[in-house]
Amino acid sequence: MRLVFFAVACVAACGGASGAREVQPDDEVWLSPAQMAKADIQVAEAQQKPIEQAITVSGRIAFDDLHATHVFSPVTGRVTRVLAKPGDRVAKGASLVAILSPDVGTAMLIVAVPLAVPSLPAVRGL
Repeated sequence: MRLVFFAVACVAACGGASGAREVQPDDEVWLSPAQMAKADIQVAEAQQKPIEQAITVSGRIAFDDLHATHVFSPVTGRVTRVLAKPGDRVAKGASLVAILSPDVGTAMLIVAVPLAVPSLPAVRGL
């Protein structure tokens, strides 16, 4: 609170040198010398000083679970590359990571072998 009064007081003190009375804007508070004295507000040159009184409090930082998105992979495996960083905007269906998965390799083999078996005699004839 004192800092706000200090800043206002500095502005008022600097503006009073011209002798002409300025119009007070609606979003400012100007104090007379009597009001400043009554509130024990002093104008001083800015300088670095140690803080006289510090307040230490305990707290906990937590994220809002309603604003978090949980991402799961349909397969097991090891992430080999991260393609999207936190904060990036991504489209639905975009790849977020590259996964090395034995499950995917096995599934591709199960699908590919039956497709390749009918053409196997033609390959043997070469």
